[in-house]
Amino acid sequence: TEDTMNKWWLLGLLALCPLTLCTNPGVTGRLTQKGLEYGRQIGMAVLQKRLQSIKIPDISGKVKVKHAGKVKYSVSGMRIVNLGLPQSSLGLVPSSGLKLSIGNAFIKIKGRWRVKYLRVIKDSGSFDLSVSGLSISAGMGVSRDGTGHPAVSSASCSAIVRSAKVKFHGGAR
Repeated sequence: TEDTMNKWWLLGLLALCPLTLCTNPGVTGRLTQKGLEYGRQIGMAVLQKRLQSIKIPDISGKVKVKHAGKVKYSVSGMRIVNLGLPQSSLGLVPSSGLKLSIGNAFIKIKGRWRVKYLRVIKDSGSFDLSVSGLSISAGMGVSRDGTGHPAVSSASCSAIVRSAKVKFHGGAR
């Protein structure tokens, strides 16, 4: 009777142990549209600051041009002088994750250019690149890794440029 009752308690406790040991969510929470909006505002400020300080790598190469032969070129010292991300939204995508959209963005870059062709002709100068009407859409998958921790992955990414203008300075006169 008391011995039998203890066995039943022990059996009941053992039956509940796998449930309590296997489910350990740590902290749970609910993501609301208001929370997403707050995250978007903070994230866009951080993104704009990081983009303005990004180091753009130099570009160089060779290309064959009719009547000029092999042309060597380089574009260097590129830096972002103006950047705007005026429209953005962050929303939930059912059963998959999040979608970030940026609209009507613009960027202005300054840099230097140099070319050499026909083995003896060299030219160089600076340039201003303006890109406007830039729209970016990025989908992010949110899941759990093998240990149950949240994991974020890139699900999709696309960009559209409405206008790109380059103004060259210096060079042959």
